[in-house]
Amino acid sequence: MTTVIEISKDYGLVLLASTAIAIEYFFTPIFFTGPVRKRVFTKEFLEKNFGQVHKLEVGDNLPRGGYPDMGTGRYSQLLSYKDWLDLNNAQRVHLNFNEQIGVIIPFTLIAGLKYPRAAAYLGLGYFVSRIIYGVGYTRKPDARLFGYLGVSLITITLAALAGITGYKIFAK
Repeated sequence: MTTVIEISKDYGLVLLASTAIAIEYFFTPIFFTGPVRKRVFTKEFLEKNFGQVHKLEVGDNLPRGGYPDMGTGRYSQLLSYKDWLDLNNAQRVHLNFNEQIGVIIPFTLIAGLKYPRAAAYLGLGYFVSRIIYGVGYTRKPDARLFGYLGVSLITITLAALAGITGYKIFAK
């Protein structure tokens, strides 16, 4: 048995929303984590604390930006508490998006097969909610609440619409 899925012209909006989310995902570490890394892992900080040992052990110059330390490594141990917290909060924004990108894009694309406008608007809402979440989390972790609620409700709604879409296609 073959099922033909007709894609509405409005599905282009779904593709645009999904593309916007993917682009946002790409830029999240650049706008949230990068500036904090640059501020806390300065060349002076790294050289003062790790220059000699790094040169001795690795035989090369220190990596720019403190890589591969992601906030829990050897370089971070010597940060002030505030710098460590800021780095970990920014890193958490990126990792949280990383945890969710694998479900939000498929839910949006699947839901859009039967509900293209709803999926596109929800995708746009997700895009905005991720910004609110990221800005809130990097300012003060509790300030992420509005973004978190938006992201969570939109993800649940898109999951439901994707499930209904799958059922409707299967039940044909």
